[in-house]
Amino acid sequence: MAVLLAGAIGVVMPGPSAMADDCARIAFIGVKGAGEDPTGSLERQIHQNMGLNVQRTSLVLKTLVGDAISVQYDDGVDYPAVSVFELFVQFVTTQTSASVADGEAALLSRFYALANTCPGQQFVLVGYSQGAMVVKKTLNRPDFPTDFRNRLKAVVLIADPIANTKNNEPKGLARLFNLETSELPAGIPSKTYCNSGDPVCGKPSLKCVAKIGEAEVAVADPRRWNEALALWQDAWKICDFGDHKNYDEKVAEAGEWLAGILKSTDLAVTGMEIEQPKPICVGTTPSIRVEIKNKGKIDSGTYDIRWTTNGHTINHFLPSIKAGETGTAVLSFHNVWQGTFDVNFMADPNQKIVETREDNNSKSKRLVAKNC
Repeated sequence: MAVLLAGAIGVVMPGPSAMADDCARIAFIGVKGAGEDPTGSLERQIHQNMGLNVQRTSLVLKTLVGDAISVQYDDGVDYPAVSVFELFVQFVTTQTSASVADGEAALLSRFYALANTCPGQQFVLVGYSQGAMVVKKTLNRPDFPTDFRNRLKAVVLIADPIANTKNNEPKGLARLFNLETSELPAGIPSKTYCNSGDPVCGKPSLKCVAKIGEAEVAVADPRRWNEALALWQDAWKICDFGDHKNYDEKVAEAGEWLAGILKSTDLAVTGMEIEQPKPICVGTTPSIRVEIKNKGKIDSGTYDIRWTTNGHTINHFLPSIKAGETGTAVLSFHNVWQGTFDVNFMADPNQKIVETREDNNSKSKRLVAKNC
């Protein structure tokens, strides 16, 4: 962006916008767990089709960031999210899950829809239980676009069945699903939460483990599948699923962690130089170039700037700067007259962006024009 100054008159050259005006800076995407929010249920309306724990995470985040950061909270990803028992049947009979596969397709479709509507938007992704499995599988798909991955600012997995591994083998009830171990792609900020007593991702009781072992032996023999299903039902009764459902404390931690990520932008004015060797002569067009670095963990979003020269102010805006990258702004003096010009540049002058620091947004420079 360049601003041309002729005497005390400013002419502002319009700059590009990072995204449509009605687009939120962040889109929150929630993926519910097994058996949650079935079609037509009251729970589906109450939880925005996110399920209880994911929706509670969104509410904690909404409370903590308030209006400081624009976040879009759409309904959760719509997929079957069949019950744990139905999920077990799918894995036993086909070694895969139609419910999880449908979830992958639905989540990928949600990413495309958001990206097409708001090209500059960034994403926060939260999945619980079966939803965490959907999240992990989707992000590891070979056809998952790099652009979407780069725009993922944070991922939270709650009660992830694939998370708890020992010697590369799942523990708990996930052993019955023959789940392959996997990690999230490198470079995506993420947190995984699991209650220690959760039989899905944590450490089940000895009685639970024993019954899982019996079912595991039976499920290996197709002739004993009916017996395996009966043993699974027994395991469901014996294993304590209270810790799989009650994630109030972990949900609060997850919301706080997400808020910390979203509040970690830091626009720092790192350089300010006159782009013309001295002496600066009357009648020339000298320029002052400013560098603004985003030292935070998420993209800045479109942000305001302010140039002040000898008391005259010009307000404008600049497009988003990606996390870790640098943007520029240029102020040009057209046919400059003789005199001393004290120039100040400030990024985000009205502190609309929540930043980790507010004391590094400004720099000043003096430009002196002489008769040469």
